[in-house]
Formats: sequence, C-alpha cells, structure tokens
Amino acid sequence: MLLALFFSATISVTANWNADLDALQREIPNVHPNAFHATTRESYDAAIAKLRASAPLMPPNVVVAEMARIVASIGDGHTRVAIPVDPNAGFFSGYTATKLPDDPALHFRHLPVRFTWFGDGVFITSAANKELIGRRVTKIGSMSIDNAINAMAPLAAADNDAMRRFVITELLAIPELLEAVKIAPSADRVAINDVMLDAVPFGADVPWLEKKDPRPFWFEPRGKFLYVALNQVANAPDETIAAFADRLFKYLDQHHSDGVMLDLRANSGGNNALLKPIVHGFVRHPSLPLFVLIGRRTFSAAVDLATELEQNTNAIFVGEPTGGRPNGYGDSRKIVLPGSGLTVRVATLYWQRSDPRDFRDAIPPHLTVSQSSADFIAHRDLALQTAMHVAEAMRKKGTLDGNWTGIITIDWKRIPITITDHAVSVPDLGVKSVPIQQPKFTVDSTEGPLQFDLKVGDGVIGGTMTAQGRTFPVLITRRISAER
Repeated sequence: MLLALFFSATISVTANWNADLDALQREIPNVHPNAFHATTRESYDAAIAKLRASAPLMPPNVVVAEMARIVASIGDGHTRVAIPVDPNAGFFSGYTATKLPDDPALHFRHLPVRFTWFGDGVFITSAANKELIGRRVTKIGSMSIDNAINAMAPLAAADNDAMRRFVITELLAIPELLEAVKIAPSADRVAINDVMLDAVPFGADVPWLEKKDPRPFWFEPRGKFLYVALNQVANAPDETIAAFADRLFKYLDQHHSDGVMLDLRANSGGNNALLKPIVHGFVRHPSLPLFVLIGRRTFSAAVDLATELEQNTNAIFVGEPTGGRPNGYGDSRKIVLPGSGLTVRVATLYWQRSDPRDFRDAIPPHLTVSQSSADFIAHRDLALQTAMHVAEAMRKKGTLDGNWTGIITIDWKRIPITITDHAVSVPDLGVKSVPIQQPKFTVDSTEGPLQFDLKVGDGVIGGTMTAQGRTFPVLITRRISAER
C-alpha cells in the first residue's frame, strides 16, 4: 500500500511538471514576438527536455528555479517566471499581483533583510534587526557574495546589467531560491556573513520593511527647484496623469523655478499610453531646465518616457543607466501554468520608441552618479544633489578659460565635445581644434555649419547646437560632483 501511494504521488507531480513544461515550450514562442533574439530554439528546447527528465526527482523550489533560468534565457525583463514569493515581501520580482499556486510548497518566503548593490559592494539596507543595516555582505550561506551573485544571476530576467543588479539582490533574499541554486543548504535558516537568519513565516507582517510612497506621482518645491516624483505610469485613484500634468504645468507657469528635477528612479513602468501629457508639457516649456533622474529601477513605460524626453527636449539625465532599453520588448501577458498554477509573464510587443539603429540596452546618464554605501548611511541623495549643483552652476557667470569636456546628444547618440584653451573639437563631426572666443559661435563640420548657443556657468556649460535645422542639447563640464 505504501509503495502504491508513493508511486501515485510521483506520477501526479511528474504529470503536473510535464504540463507546465509543455506550456512553456508551446506558449512562449507563440506569444513572444521574437522569443529567440537572445537564445536559440535548440538551446531552449534542450533546456526544457533536460528539466523534464530531472523534475520528478527535484524538490519544487528547484524546479521553479530551473524554470526561471529557462525563461530568463529569453533575454528581456518582461518575460519572466513570477516567483511565488510572499506578497508581504514587497518585491519587484513578481512584477504585478499574481494569484499564488494552491500548493504550499510553492509559497516562497523571504529573509528578514534587504540588500542593495552599490558601487562599493552589496550592503544590507533594511532589516528586522536594525544593527544589521549598513553592513557589507561578504558571504551568503556557503558562498562568497561574488559567487552567490554568479549563482543567482541566470535566474534574473532583465533587459540589461543595470536591471539585473537590482533583480539579483531581490532574489538573494528568497531562501527557497538560495537553497535551490546551492547558495545555502537550507531554506529555513540562512547565514548572512556569520549571522544566522530564520526565514520570515509566509504571510507574516513585516513592520521593519521600508514603506514605499503609495502616491504614483507628486511634486513639491525644493529651494529654487521643483522636485517631481513620477513613481508609476498609472492613474491615481483620485487623479489621472493627464490631470496631474495639467496641475504641474499650471504651477510652473505661475511660480518661478530654476529647474525641474523629474525623478524616475523608482518607476518600474505602467501604461505608456498615459505619457503624452507629461511629454507635451515639457516640450511646451523648452526654456525650463529639466533634469531627469534615472536608475536601474527605471523600466518599461518609464524608459519610454525617458526616451521621449531624450528625443524631444533638452533634458539632462543624471544617475545610473535605466533598467530597460529604449527599443525593446514589453506589454507582457500573464500565462498561468496548468500543472502548478505558477504564473509566467511573456512580452507580446516590440516597442520602437527610438531610431531602429538604436541598439543601446539602456539610456545612459549624461552625468553618471552611482550611490555608494556611504551615501546611503548618510541619507544623502547624491544624484539629486548633483543635478541641483549643476543647475545652480549653470545660472552663474563663468568664462571659457581652461579645459572642458562634454557631450552633444544627437538623437540617441552621445557625441564627445571638448574645449581646450578656447579651441573646440568635435571629432565625430570632423571639427578639430577650431579657435573660439565667445559662447555663441559657428563652425564648419562634415554635417555642414554647426551653430552653438552656449551659456557658460561656474564649471558647467549648457546650451544647444543647431545643425541642418535641428537643435540638440549640449552639456560640458569641468567639475560635476556636488560637495560630499
């Protein structure tokens, strides 16, 4: 009788996983507009066949990890397995609210810590035990942090390395995945450095978790500037984005501001059909200095917005590269796997917001400002400080004396420009060491006459270059970092 029961359970599990793998093999290539842009059909099918053969002998968390690995090989952030983690964990990884599978074995927990990958390493940035906050992570489970990152990276569906860094740090806080990829021997207790942490019981409250601002958008004056947070491309319960844009630009028309700081760093996307009022508003205010804060969490419709602003305004981008591509796959569809009840999201459209020759995997900042652990500990927003510092410096009077380096943004391209001892060079356009004396000047180039209209500030030069009837933003600096 025991043998019969064991045999029956094994067959049931095998049939469930087979149904899931059949759906993955069939549905992703059918739904995705180009499922094999980053992998091959042969590799994809071989990975599914390998998992089909081994799944009956695997614990459920290992099967989920292997499914995530297979789906992540498709190579875009909109095509992913929605990890069935506790909704209270507040992760981005689930992408949107997803009905959890009925099987309790597919209810993944989370650790009582959160990680952030700074330029100087991975640090604990939130924890139930406040004494852990600010500590650098050197080891998770049995692996060094570098090895743990490498072990988890293949499970992280992402458009680029910027987004991958963000997703990996979330996956590293899910003990069932740590066990599945052999970072930790147990999902119940995991060592972070030398501290043993128990997994948070599924469904438990997490009062220690940093609360996210529930508002999708808002603005407020900060000194001489207007800070605008756009955290979702979605309508609020009591206000549409169109109404918000109308209120924002009416405020700007009625109140003087030295510039706008548009913060997209927490914006993982939404409905890009809602973007026009924001874009059109900034297009109608060309003389208003616009600084756009971007980072690894800037994804999907938020990248569409950044792309529109890059193409149609003189916006200066500050921070880290976006987590998504200006041209890429999006509008994901949910597919519920028939055997397990797991949810998979699959991109359904290719969005070409930029030139078809724009193969960038991210929108890069004009001013790269990566937050460090010291900035976090000091509660210092260096990207915002830098943007304000540059905006203030632009309003001061300076001279062309000295050595300068910067970029001209022409469509999606960033063209280097230097001014050295009153001589301008733009090598990509055939301009080599042409003497200039004033910030307004015209030089000949391979593209015809280039007309520059620059304003020289204190260590910063801003302005425009006009060529063939089109105008492009210019940013040149001697120093760009705010005082620490």
